[in-house]
Amino acid sequence: MQLESSSGGFNVRQTKRLTHLAPLQVLVMGITINSLFVGASLLVLGYIERSIPIAISGPLIILLAFAFRTLIQYWINQSKITRSATAVAFAYMAALFTVTLLIRDPLIVPLIIIQSVLPILAGVLYDLRFTPALMLAAIVLYFLLLIGLLTPLPTHLPLDNDARIILLLNSLFLGTERVMNTYRVMYLVFAEQANESQSRLEMLRVLESDLRLRNVQLEHAAKNFGRSEPRQDPVSATHEPRAAFSAQYGHWY
Repeated sequence: MQLESSSGGFNVRQTKRLTHLAPLQVLVMGITINSLFVGASLLVLGYIERSIPIAISGPLIILLAFAFRTLIQYWINQSKITRSATAVAFAYMAALFTVTLLIRDPLIVPLIIIQSVLPILAGVLYDLRFTPALMLAAIVLYFLLLIGLLTPLPTHLPLDNDARIILLLNSLFLGTERVMNTYRVMYLVFAEQANESQSRLEMLRVLESDLRLRNVQLEHAAKNFGRSEPRQDPVSATHEPRAAFSAQYGHWY
């Protein structure tokens, strides 16, 4: 019986752990999907532009993304959840800063704004101590994006029509994917809270029924004790001490 209860407790802890990891797994999957699409887009753009550096950068981004995902998965298996969430948040922020510094186009504005929510969301969900720094970085990113739209930065790359078409496809795909992933993360979080609230409510109901049962048992035990206690005649009970007193001190009278 003790083995069954301990096994049940382990299953509960394991289920909560997997549920807690679900938002992080969604964020990691988002990095993988984004990297695959961006890498493939750069490869196609490099082929169209006949540019070897652009074509090579596509597979390099994909390799870096898979290496990063392998590292994050290793940390997750080691139960280093805070470290994994911190690395994912800062990786997203670094990627957004890189895109903002390299590309000057109004098409990236909604994409950058949507994507910048992810690091802050990860910081809030996993209670990271770097959450204020992530919020400050998101604000700086927003101002940098506005400055880049007003005036060209030295780091901006020239874009032709083919590059703008690729950028448009990336903005459509990555923006849609980000909205869906954000919804999925929030759904998982609220579903977990609802399950915990339901579990607590069921636990309270079980405790309430157990208390009622114990009260009924106590009432029955009190009634049975009152019935089994021998009753004594009040008259005889009054005479018994008097008789004992007379037997002990009667010779004085």
